[in-house]
Amino acid sequence: MPAAELDGTPGDRHTSDALTEETSDGLDAFLLRIDLDTEQFCQVIDVVARADPISVRELLDFRRRCVVLVGDLSDDLLEHIVEHKDATTEQLAITEFNSGIYVFELAHLSKALAKLTTNNAQGEEYLTDVLAILRNDGHRVSASVVGNADEVMGVNDRAQLALAGARMRDRINHHWLTSGVTIIDPTTTWIEPTVAIARDVVIEPNTHLKGSTDIAEGAHIGPDTTLIDCTVDEHATVLRTHATGSTIGPKANVGPLTFLRPGTVLSEHSKAGAYVEIKNAFVGKGSKVPHLSYVGDAEIGEDSNIGAATVFVNYDGVEKHRTVIGDSVRIGSDTMLVAPVTVGDGAYTAAGSVITGDIPAGSLAVGRATMRIIEKWVLRKRAGTSSAEKAQRALDQEDGK
Repeated sequence: MPAAELDGTPGDRHTSDALTEETSDGLDAFLLRIDLDTEQFCQVIDVVARADPISVRELLDFRRRCVVLVGDLSDDLLEHIVEHKDATTEQLAITEFNSGIYVFELAHLSKALAKLTTNNAQGEEYLTDVLAILRNDGHRVSASVVGNADEVMGVNDRAQLALAGARMRDRINHHWLTSGVTIIDPTTTWIEPTVAIARDVVIEPNTHLKGSTDIAEGAHIGPDTTLIDCTVDEHATVLRTHATGSTIGPKANVGPLTFLRPGTVLSEHSKAGAYVEIKNAFVGKGSKVPHLSYVGDAEIGEDSNIGAATVFVNYDGVEKHRTVIGDSVRIGSDTMLVAPVTVGDGAYTAAGSVITGDIPAGSLAVGRATMRIIEKWVLRKRAGTSSAEKAQRALDQEDGK
C-alpha cells in the first residue's frame, strides 16, 4: 500500500484514512485496527461474528492507558471514548478503559473520519471520536468486555514489557503444572509456547526452554539449563547445560557445565560431563565423554570412554575433518586426535598422546616423546629460588646429611 500523504494535523486517524482510501471500491469490508502493544484480540472476532457494524474491546482496571469508556457496556450502549486529559472527574471514576482494538465497517468509517475535529485538550484528531460520531449517525456501537486485563495489557516501556513477559511466563508454566509437569520454581523457569513437555518431567530453577524443544516423560532438566531446539528422550538428565539443536537420548546424562552445539546426538545411557563441548557429533550407546574435552565432527561407537582433556582436532585452518572412534575404545587423558583419523574397535591410546594416524582394532597407540630426566637442573638453573632450596634439602636428606 502506498504511504498516505498527511495533512499536518496531529492525531491517529491517518492510517485509517489511508486504508479507507485504498479499499473504497464499494465492497462490503471491515477494518481491524489494533494498537501494536496489545497482546490478543480473540473476543473482537466474536463481536464481529454477531454482525455488529463497529466494535471496540476495552480493558478493565488498567489505568495506564487512561482512555475512559462512557456508557452501559452490559447493554451494548457504548456512548463514546474520552481521553484522560479531556475527561471529567465523574468520567475518571469509570473503571472500564479502551484497549485500542477496533473493528470498523469501512463504508461508515470513511464518512465518520471526515467529521473529526481537533476540539480537545491536545488539539488532535482522535480516532476514538469516531465512535460517538457513528452513534449519533444512528449506527450501532458495541463493546466486548475482557475478563482478564492481561489479555490486552499495554506495553509502552521496558518495565511494562518485562511485566507482560512475566504474565505470559506464568500462564505457560501454569499450563504445564496442571498437565503433570513439575516446575520447582516457576518464577525462574521460562518456557516458550512452542515447547512440548511430557508428563512427569521435572524442571529445576533457572531453566529456559526455547524453540522446538521436545522433552519426553521422566526427564530431569536443570537447574541453570538452556535448551534451544533440542530433543530430550525418556528419563534423561540435563544439569547446568547450554544446548542448541541437539538430541539427548534415553537415560543419557549431561552436565554440569556442558555445551552441546548443533548436530550433537547422545545415544541411550551416554554421558557428556563437566566442561565438555560437543559439536556435530554422534556418541554411541553407553559411551562417555566425562570431563574437560572437546568433541567436534566425530562419531563415537558404543561403550567407549574419552579420557579427560581429550581434544578432537577437527580444523586444519581451512577445512573441518572427521574422527571415527569404534566400539569399546579407551582414549587416554590429554590425547589429541588429529583428524581425519579412525580408531578401531577395542583400541587404546596412551595418556598425553598426539594421534595423527589410524589405529587398528585392539592396538595401543603411544604418540608422545620419551621422558628424560636432567638431574640437579633446578640447583643449577634456578639457584636461589624456594624450589632450589627445597630440592637441596631433600638431596641432603637422601645423602644422610
